[in-house]
Amino acid sequence: MLLSQWLDEYMEVYLPASSNLNAKGRTEAKASIELFITIIGDKPLGAITTRDGQAFVATLRKWPNHASKKSEFRDLTSAADILRVAKETRAVTISPVTVINRTNYVQRFFAWLKARHEIHFDPFEGTLLPDATPRLTRLPFSPQDIQTIFDREHRKWAETPHQFWAPLIAFYTGARVREIGQLYLDDIEYIQDVWVMHVAERFPGQQVKTDGSQRAIPLRKELIDLGFLDYVEDVRAHGAKLLFPYTTWTNGDAGRPIARPFNETYLRVVCGILEPEKSFHCFRHLFSTQAERSGLTDGRISQLTGHKLDNVSALRKNYIQAATLCQRHKDIHQIELPSLNLDRYVPGQFSRHLALGATKQHKAEVQGEADSGESAQ
Repeated sequence: MLLSQWLDEYMEVYLPASSNLNAKGRTEAKASIELFITIIGDKPLGAITTRDGQAFVATLRKWPNHASKKSEFRDLTSAADILRVAKETRAVTISPVTVINRTNYVQRFFAWLKARHEIHFDPFEGTLLPDATPRLTRLPFSPQDIQTIFDREHRKWAETPHQFWAPLIAFYTGARVREIGQLYLDDIEYIQDVWVMHVAERFPGQQVKTDGSQRAIPLRKELIDLGFLDYVEDVRAHGAKLLFPYTTWTNGDAGRPIARPFNETYLRVVCGILEPEKSFHCFRHLFSTQAERSGLTDGRISQLTGHKLDNVSALRKNYIQAATLCQRHKDIHQIELPSLNLDRYVPGQFSRHLALGATKQHKAEVQGEADSGESAQ
């Protein structure tokens, strides 16, 4: 049997029954093994050697980041062509941590084969993995970047609710793009005189990076003054449940419909911010940097950002505690962020998009009821 045939059995039979991986983890496992096959070739098991493991890791070190999502690589099928274009375009390569994670997924696949006595060695034995020490791949936005991004003329590009609100939410909360994209209306809640934004796995489809990512972030006054709560009520009036009900999540990733056009079109084309180290995620870097400069301790910053701190219970540290909510509200307003001169949201300005979102949600609910009826028969 070829590697691809073993992969089918691994994904269809073994992983669903035996693995603690969630849906995202299973998707990444499959993608990693498929990448191994792309690089090494779809060989019979008997043709695999330790040289293949070494070649895979060596190639990953030069592999372009998000190759499957970028137009210049999408139609390329050979590893050699992908590496050639990556070199020509000076593409950013995947991080050492990603190299290690991809390799670990493939190693688990071969460990399964070894346990079945289909193969009798680890193809990665003796292969050196890169140092996992994080490298600086992103930079905080500078004050000039922020003025450019939120320039009133540039903001005319924001013709949809997520283009309008997602950068502002990221700027004022430091939340990850996926955390923003998967928000439900009920994640915006008034608790003890404080408006908060929940980041948690409370509703269908929501995922958090780690347990420590679960938290409730108080909303800054500036975000409320810009009309964010009016927008929430507009969405609710259309009968939708998601904050951005018309977007389509790609493979369960609620962040991609936000980040990709922002990074590739708004930043690069509209704003002229060309540094590859700058992307939507840099709002989070800016927020964390300014929090530190404003005198917040690492522990108090992590309560807002969901960054992991060693040796402390993540759920205790980050999620709602009545005793800390007031302090968290003070902390987020203590952070000195660049001031913005923006027009306030006008209630009803995105009615067309919200109507489309409500229609999309209704169709999904009808289809779900139909599917349930069929399965019950």
